[in-house]
Amino acid sequence: MTRKIAGQLAVRSARSLRTAFGMPDGLPLRLWLASLALVWAVAVPVVWLLWCGRRFDLVQHEVAAWRPFTVLMAPEAVAILWRLRRARVFQAVVVVTGICLFSWLMNQGPFWLLGRFWLYVWLLLFALACAGWAGKVAPALGLRVFFAAKLGMTLFAMALFAAVLVQFGTLHGAFSSPPIFCNIRHFDFALVVVLGVGLAWLGGASRDARGGLHGAAAIALFVAAGYFLVWSGGRGGMLAFGVTWAMLWWRAERAGRRVLHRALGLLAVSAVLVLATGQGEFFLSQLLRMGADSLNAMSSSRLAIWGEALQRWAAGGVPGMLFGYEPDAFFGFGIGRALDPDIVQPHNALIQFLLEFGLAGTAVIVAAWAWLLRRCFRVLRQPHGVDVTSCVAALLVGLSVYAQVDGVLYHVVPLTAVAFLVAWFVRAGPVAARSPAMLGR
Repeated sequence: MTRKIAGQLAVRSARSLRTAFGMPDGLPLRLWLASLALVWAVAVPVVWLLWCGRRFDLVQHEVAAWRPFTVLMAPEAVAILWRLRRARVFQAVVVVTGICLFSWLMNQGPFWLLGRFWLYVWLLLFALACAGWAGKVAPALGLRVFFAAKLGMTLFAMALFAAVLVQFGTLHGAFSSPPIFCNIRHFDFALVVVLGVGLAWLGGASRDARGGLHGAAAIALFVAAGYFLVWSGGRGGMLAFGVTWAMLWWRAERAGRRVLHRALGLLAVSAVLVLATGQGEFFLSQLLRMGADSLNAMSSSRLAIWGEALQRWAAGGVPGMLFGYEPDAFFGFGIGRALDPDIVQPHNALIQFLLEFGLAGTAVIVAAWAWLLRRCFRVLRQPHGVDVTSCVAALLVGLSVYAQVDGVLYHVVPLTAVAFLVAWFVRAGPVAARSPAMLGR
């Protein structure tokens, strides 16, 4: 009886997923299961909040959520690695990685006991699995599965914030202890991704009945997401979306620019609503910070944190400077604690990687990221509409800027989104750009 009920639930779940995402009937079972596992990996903060409340190790459970998807897509991930094995760039990466691991062993000891090391291992495997999955499913379907999971998580968070506002008349308490996310800036990460990819929906790229957001729903999404982004006063998030918007506007066709102007207008409406509802405290405080009497005060002490981190990096000797000290070195060294006892990362991806991987490892990472950005600019410099490939390319540029002022490439939830978006863009983005099919078709 139990098996029968479980089977019926599995069938109903599969049908619901197919209806929600417009999945084809002939999709192989393994890809069905992998799609479900991807939804689980993206939405795991909501799942664990409902399951065991706020007291849980998000990093541990997020990494655990990567594993089912990675295992299901292991054949494709292994195939990608096998094709890369003869590439000189890949061989150089392997050599530099080996030296970095030796440096970690000399500086830290048994680095494999550190959770951050295993996070990087599983992140690499997860990204390869995402690339394999993106190459197996239709480009529009692949991005829709990810976006629907991310959107669902974000809408759930916004509903909880709205409940707090209705109950207490203010969101002040939710700023320091937000629902789902352990820090309000993590909510900003999700909002930027939803707004960036959501531009394609606002532009009418998805209007069919199988899963697309219609005009009214897209407008409501932008106003709601913009409201919370403005309310939180997250300058990094606003900067990231601003860069995304500007990159799209750069060579957008006339119809595309109308969409972008509409998006800007909706965000302006959101800002007015924040002030009209009396929730503009954090937004206004960040505006006032821009008039501070020093650059360090304007940057929320980031300049002081970066300076201390660079001094610690240079103080460890040539081997550490070249090949890094340990996974999560910023936190391990206790940098910045005098300024903020709760700080765990430098709010700058380059400094984070310098401490962890040294100059050599950081050079490899920067070279790989430069190659990615070159592909993004190749898409964006051509006249285009507000289509999914252009939106993801622009969003990756925006997230690259965001990573230099916040922990986009440190915290595990935004890392999940970045890993998927990079894998999708590299593997499926060019296919989507050549296809007339849009995100919701």
